[in-house]
Amino acid sequence: MEPETGSDSCPQVDSTESSTTDVVDTQHLYPPLPTEETMNTQTTVTGLASVDVGTSSGKHAIGDARTDKSEVNPAKRSKLHTTEPDAAFCQVPVMSPTHKNLLVQMRQMLITDLQVEGIIPDMVASGILSKLNADKIKAQKTEQDQAFEFLCILPKCGPRAFDTFVEVLRKHNKKELAGSLAEKATSCCSKNQIANVYINHMSQIQRLPWDPDDTMHMDDVYVNLQWVQEKREPKGISCNSVESYTSIFKNTEQGKKPKRILVRGKAGIGKTTFTQKMATDWANATLGLKDCNNVLSKYKHLIILNLRSIQPGQTLKEAIEIQIPCSEENTKAVVEETMHALDFDGDQVLLVFDGYDEYDPKTSQEIRDVINRRRYQDVCTIITTRPWKAVELMNRRIMDSVYEITGLTEGNIAQYAANFFDDKETYDEYLKLENMTREEIRDFEEAHDIRIDHFECCWDTYGEIGKGLLGYLRKMNLMSLANIPILLLFICLLWEDSKKDSLLGSYTLLYENLIHLLIRRRHGIISQEKLDEKLGEFKGAFFKLGKLALEGLFKPDGGLVFDEEDLKSIPNISELYSLGLLNKSKVHCNFDVKYQVTFPHKTIQELFAAKYLSWTISEKDHVLDEFLGRLNTLDRLYDMNYVLCFLCGLSEQAIGKVRPRVQELAKMDATLKHIYSPNTGGETSIFYDRHTISWYYPFDSTIADWYIQYFNDLLLEHWYAHCTQESDLTPELAPWHTILRIPHSFRHYDPRFQEVLDNSLRNNKQIWKNVFQDVNTVISDSKPYSWDDEFERHDIQQMEDKTIPLLMMCKLFRNLSFVFWDDSQKCNNLGTDAIKHVLSNAPNLNTLCIDRDFDSSYLSLIQNPANFRNLLVRQWKDLSEAPEPVSEAPEPVDTQILRQMSALKCLHLERVTCQNLKKDIGGQLPFSRGLTHLAIIDFLLTAECVMILGKNLQYVSGLEQIKLEGVFEYDNCPYIDQVENEEHGCPDVCEAVFELGHGVTHTPKLKHFSLADNKLGLHCGITRPLTALVQSLCTVSEQIGMEIDLSRNWEDRVDGLKEQIECIVRSYPHVTLTFKWR
Repeated sequence: MEPETGSDSCPQVDSTESSTTDVVDTQHLYPPLPTEETMNTQTTVTGLASVDVGTSSGKHAIGDARTDKSEVNPAKRSKLHTTEPDAAFCQVPVMSPTHKNLLVQMRQMLITDLQVEGIIPDMVASGILSKLNADKIKAQKTEQDQAFEFLCILPKCGPRAFDTFVEVLRKHNKKELAGSLAEKATSCCSKNQIANVYINHMSQIQRLPWDPDDTMHMDDVYVNLQWVQEKREPKGISCNSVESYTSIFKNTEQGKKPKRILVRGKAGIGKTTFTQKMATDWANATLGLKDCNNVLSKYKHLIILNLRSIQPGQTLKEAIEIQIPCSEENTKAVVEETMHALDFDGDQVLLVFDGYDEYDPKTSQEIRDVINRRRYQDVCTIITTRPWKAVELMNRRIMDSVYEITGLTEGNIAQYAANFFDDKETYDEYLKLENMTREEIRDFEEAHDIRIDHFECCWDTYGEIGKGLLGYLRKMNLMSLANIPILLLFICLLWEDSKKDSLLGSYTLLYENLIHLLIRRRHGIISQEKLDEKLGEFKGAFFKLGKLALEGLFKPDGGLVFDEEDLKSIPNISELYSLGLLNKSKVHCNFDVKYQVTFPHKTIQELFAAKYLSWTISEKDHVLDEFLGRLNTLDRLYDMNYVLCFLCGLSEQAIGKVRPRVQELAKMDATLKHIYSPNTGGETSIFYDRHTISWYYPFDSTIADWYIQYFNDLLLEHWYAHCTQESDLTPELAPWHTILRIPHSFRHYDPRFQEVLDNSLRNNKQIWKNVFQDVNTVISDSKPYSWDDEFERHDIQQMEDKTIPLLMMCKLFRNLSFVFWDDSQKCNNLGTDAIKHVLSNAPNLNTLCIDRDFDSSYLSLIQNPANFRNLLVRQWKDLSEAPEPVSEAPEPVDTQILRQMSALKCLHLERVTCQNLKKDIGGQLPFSRGLTHLAIIDFLLTAECVMILGKNLQYVSGLEQIKLEGVFEYDNCPYIDQVENEEHGCPDVCEAVFELGHGVTHTPKLKHFSLADNKLGLHCGITRPLTALVQSLCTVSEQIGMEIDLSRNWEDRVDGLKEQIECIVRSYPHVTLTFKWR
């Protein structure tokens, strides 16, 4: 018999499923009864194929497998086949696992108390039971059998079945039973269960990472962190402050809800604490304990998973089951309901993966697929990571939004210190002063007949917070360290212990002092002699612990969790637990109980790994060489950032070995290949990515900045630990800058180390002269810095004035391949002399990006034009007095040299007024047949020149990007206000566009074509050539896709032009079209 379907029920399960699927095993649900055999028979017969889930309705039909779209898209395949599911009730097509589980738990009571025959009519009337199912139930011989059959059928009657059943019970005066079911359903529902886990395990956080008993409530110790949102814009990457963590859920600029959100931050900056705060805020709102932001409370499920705890081969379901430990009787139902929500109600789930930098993606294929948007694309997913690992995710372009936690502001630091030292009185006084209005200050002065310096009062009171700690940090310029929460904690502990000048601006010395503090507190040590003695006793334990820590960091899963058995060989292991340098926790695995051991924070593990390496250096072992050899990529190097920083602080000899390895890796790394490989045929994606290429940032300058800052941080650790008596860098440390960014290479956040860099520039001119001959890259660009800050602008100018003359002392830049020079805002004689000096002494130069008054006198200085690969010039002008021709050829110097650039890959010309180029730029293509990117922007050409360019596209079949923006000169057409006259037209422009349309047919690799800013709509007769061009673009590269930009072309001035073009493009799914007025 064909089963009926109910109007309010969910679609039926496909009858091809096994008849035992989802059928309740009676031996686990009800104690043996005299009629057990009969009931088992009934239960078996009542399989999914025979269970009718509701009354008849045409709205929910069983899907035909031949038309099931899930066969076309396996990602959407389900065991349930349906058409047009009910939006209100069929997101999840079956009863929730929590309700199923509850019916199982209460079955004995329900079978005893239920008089099913009385409630069946109401269940049928509500659309939950069909008449067929009602008859099956009533056909059972005894009242107990009827109740049993009813409870077997009910779970298959859709998501409304349980709530309807409860209401019907109330209607039939079974209020006590109904109330018990409803109350248990609320307490056992998955979101409440998960919320209780978060309240129990995350609302109390450890004040000290090594002391599990020293906990405080999240609300008592949490302070807001500073967040910025990173956006890619035409002018480069911008960073905008956001108010709080809930801002990360706001819609993107395209009006879409972000589904993949990347949150990055340094070690100890508060990434994990942020996830805990989010969990407790959501849990409080879910349980009705506190309100929270609506954007967070709308999620029915919040799942936070620590990626370091993911085991090899573990599925997402298994990870949830282990990391969110609900009560034993509810765990299975909670996990099942959560997985149902992920599958069918993704918009109501928030998934958080914490610690991507501590995770090997090979550990779990399923979790890797979620992160990479191959699964659960509609589930909002947050990934936290350290900055170096964030680049990997950003380069895949799978993130909708990117945010960075930058740490604590000065106000946050004050709040944290006040909480730590219980100094609320001073903090409140500071806030009162800080928030005083001008009127309040005036009233105060009049009332007390005094004049006050408001700023000085605020400053002094701020310094008193934390029993004077903040004043000391300001005096010693250590606020840059205090903005990282874990370092601020260490600073507070050290200040609480000694309140003397023991705080230094070095990570190594800060962490070392912390270890000493723990030992002194544990053993009541006061004298330095006794401390040294105790440290000697621990050396063996620290050595073995460091070896284990280092081995763990190289494990595929990050090696941040250890089995207790791994540490048995370490002497004094119990002391390490007592000191708080190791944490031990009980875990359940396959019915076994074992203990896992972790360091309090990853940076503590990295410190001990560095200690082990430093001891091997002194013993002339080869362990450090092997360690550096295993760092075979720049990413791996950044992963070991803190290990190397600690190492340079712990061992004076370390930096001599670390420096050459870092330089070698930089030369091998793909992200810096455009800098280090002047003769390679392959080009890097970051330089030519059309989403990042713009004038100010034609490459990802962040990578160069990280590289430079990384070197300077290693130098700082070495200097603080081993040569603070030196006022400048010693000669052996100077040859560090293979990437020279002026002035960034010589700027640092630490004021004392900044003074060292300044002195080095001033006192060691001869050294720097020799250093600069080995640079691979010269970047002179002060635009990324704040020009609103007058003091910073002055400092930048001073640093440039010191550095550029040193650059001019170098007679040969033998390794220089990349020059980026932008001094357009000042363009002084010093800059002119410097860039010309560099160009004339760089035989291996292959890339030049320049924004200043440029002419043939610069171009003629290039020593080997034939090896040139990338030329980006803004503001190319005519030379007032042309130099002697390079040869007897009739072409101008500009043209002669440009045509020698036979290896050119990228030619970007912007705001050009050079008449020589204007006449003949189209003739360049046959001489540079390897071009992949051609950009001519705000460079007015004649239509004839564009026509020549279009004809010559046949010589550059490898072009991937063409930008011709603002290239057509416009003369008023006498027929523009009349009906379009095809016979008259604007023949030159139209013919040029026709020629472009023909030319692009020879460029099968083309991905992006822009003809923006040309006011083509003002040219009569433009419809045919422009539609022909679009048609050619749509068909030229169907395999790789095409992006067409026709913005700001006044297309609305020609009737139907825009509609015709859009109609053409709609026929080609691989093509995207942009029409923007601005």
